[in-house]
Amino acid sequence: MSVAFRESTERALLSSLDVGLLSVRDRACLRLLYRAGVVTADQLATLIFPSRRTALRRLRRLWQLGLLERSPLAPERGGIPVVYRLSRRGSKRLGYIDTRTGGVSRVRHTLDIVDAVCALVRSAPGSVQLWLTEPMTNGVLPADVRPDSVVVVQLAGGSAVLCLEIDEATEHSPTIRSRLGAYEHAPAGRDGWHLVWVVPTEERLGWLRRVARWDQRQGLEGCSWGLVLDELRATGLGTQTQPSRLGRRSCPLVGTHRRPARPSVSDAGRVTRMGPPPRLRRRRRDRRGSHMSRDRLTPAERTLRARMGAYVVHARYDPRVTTAPARAAFLKRFIDEVDPDRVLPEPERLRRAAAARKAYFTRLAFLASRRRTKRRARGQGR
Repeated sequence: MSVAFRESTERALLSSLDVGLLSVRDRACLRLLYRAGVVTADQLATLIFPSRRTALRRLRRLWQLGLLERSPLAPERGGIPVVYRLSRRGSKRLGYIDTRTGGVSRVRHTLDIVDAVCALVRSAPGSVQLWLTEPMTNGVLPADVRPDSVVVVQLAGGSAVLCLEIDEATEHSPTIRSRLGAYEHAPAGRDGWHLVWVVPTEERLGWLRRVARWDQRQGLEGCSWGLVLDELRATGLGTQTQPSRLGRRSCPLVGTHRRPARPSVSDAGRVTRMGPPPRLRRRRRDRRGSHMSRDRLTPAERTLRARMGAYVVHARYDPRVTTAPARAAFLKRFIDEVDPDRVLPEPERLRRAAAARKAYFTRLAFLASRRRTKRRARGQGR
């Protein structure tokens, strides 16, 4: 089955989209798609959005705006999963370099990488402190070693840096041996760094241990492990891992990081901090609590209270002084729009910014007029 990504046919004009008006989670979703490549709604519900329903709603909105492409995958467990990636126009509108890749094997490999990280996040919320995707791992380890992902895990008993290698059972033994040979000297002098091979089946794990001859890799002693992806999805950090030497006892993944890790990432800007998505919870109301009296206010009383606070602020300070930073920041967006590189003379820059500001408010008035016209037309049609 091929992977055919398609854009929305009801796409809105991207030229009218202000990326700065997107919510924080929407921008985090777009950033994750740029760094990871492809994701599903379930994965975004684990990493960014509070629920799968919210993830589906926001992804559909971004897809309708033309920022995303989507494609169905093979049916699984009675459903058809849908995978998303940035569109070419979306990458250009957001200022990203178009790094899209296709192919079923590549998409499946990327989804398994994100699945492994999601399993770690779900098993212990807040334990995953840092995640470097595959394009971000260049230069992290010496000898041109580029893991599929680098994940920093922090628990009460210690921390570790996990270099994830996702195996799809498609590589032959010479390729596996060459990669292990490169990894043998990469973690030298790095306490708490571990190589974790994630394989699809137990048979593949046994073959990997036999053919790769891990027992002859002295540099990977005590810091190389293997596990099955389905078990990682089910148990997370409690997954049983197979050690490097044949015949030794297995241990949970959480037992592999007892010593404090010292990640030596040179570029802090490449760090993707992961944690549990913030969830809004309703506050329990006490019948006799002080906040109960505030909740009993009527809408008219809340309006009067807010108006009273505004009058107090205006009585203490000059409104022109208190609103000056907001007005300056609002004007700066138009200056950045007409002259981002600051090459125009100051009078010409201010003139163009004023014209852009008038165009902005005129467009708002035009959209409001169109909405009122449509509302009146719907009322007359009843």
